Amino acid sequence: AEMCDWVAEESSMHPIYDQAKSINDRRAEDPDTYIEVDDAGMIIGAGEIIALLKGYPSSDITPAFEALADNPALKVDMSKVPAVIAAIEQIYKASELRELWEDSVHADDIVIWEKHVNELLSRLRKIT
Repeated sequence: AEMCDWVAEESSMHPIYDQAKSINDRRAEDPDTYIEVDDAGMIIGAGEIIALLKGYPSSDITPAFEALADNPALKVDMSKVPAVIAAIEQIYKASELRELWEDSVHADDIVIWEKHVNELLSRLRKIT
């Protein structure tokens, strides 16, 4: 829901692309750069939006999220998709979001999260 609110307010994908580039640039300079949970969640949410807009929605999409496809202001810049994919790969490798899933009381939560992220990456790679 938070991602939907953010997109509704922004009505643009440009801040997402800038954030993805920032994550990739910081990790290129320092492989140990910490990716905070808010940044990670925003990029993964953006990946879901890109996949939705390009015809590869998640199988467990909500109606509110699906409605984002009808927002004419949301356009996918295909030249930026590889940067979003790379940022998601960095988040998958090491991030505060990953740590939170690893530290969950349910041991299989990290497995579920990894499966979700890999499935998202698979859908995104189909459009590049």
